[in-house]
Amino acid sequence: MYCFEFDAIGINDYNVLLFVGSESKYSPPKMMQIIKSITKGKIFKEYIRLKNS
Repeated sequence: MYCFEFDAIGINDYNVLLFVGSESKYSPPKMMQIIKSITKGKIFKEYIRLKNS
């Protein structure tokens, strides 16, 4: 189980912008890797046709 605190979330034309805090045991690249992995799984579960394209 991960514990991340999302302080701010935003979007622009091509990006999702996150301001995230967590325990000091995660480096910023590792946090983003974990968040992207969890997000990808949830999106592909909801929109199965994206996974097949």
